[in-house]
Amino acid sequence: MTEHTGYAVSRRNNICSAITFLLISGLLLLHTFSDRYTAFSDPDEISTVFVPRILLILLFTLATLLLVRALRMPAGTRADGAQAVDKQERKRAIIRVMTVFFILLVMASIQDTLGFYATMALGILTTGWTMGCRNKLALLIVGLLAPLATWYIIVQLAELSLPAGILLQG
Repeated sequence: MTEHTGYAVSRRNNICSAITFLLISGLLLLHTFSDRYTAFSDPDEISTVFVPRILLILLFTLATLLLVRALRMPAGTRADGAQAVDKQERKRAIIRVMTVFFILLVMASIQDTLGFYATMALGILTTGWTMGCRNKLALLIVGLLAPLATWYIIVQLAELSLPAGILLQG
């Protein structure tokens, strides 16, 4: 009998995660069309909700793909084809999700102080480690390049501002 090591996601967990992300991204996307966000009269100007809408549409699309993939899995199986998840693994998954949620709350509260780049890099590194990625080189590369690419798209291409934080204020 082969011993299974590592974490595998069950069909039910994928469905629950996908529905959660669909609800969050769908409701937030719908909220960006409320009267609270005024549209510019000049069609060439980019609204402040342009980038969030793109990110929310991307999240909604990925959640839809996750849901479709999960629904195509046989009932009672995990993503790797093994049998149903035991209670210890379910408990570890819940703790991981709660930890990631806590990390996101901390990131949101410190972003104005540390700035976008430092907060996003720290968030990617801690979330990646929490979710089980132990490849330090991959975490470091993604943790440094993803915030840089995001900053470039938002600040340079969309010409929107992001919090600079204490490190980049001059």
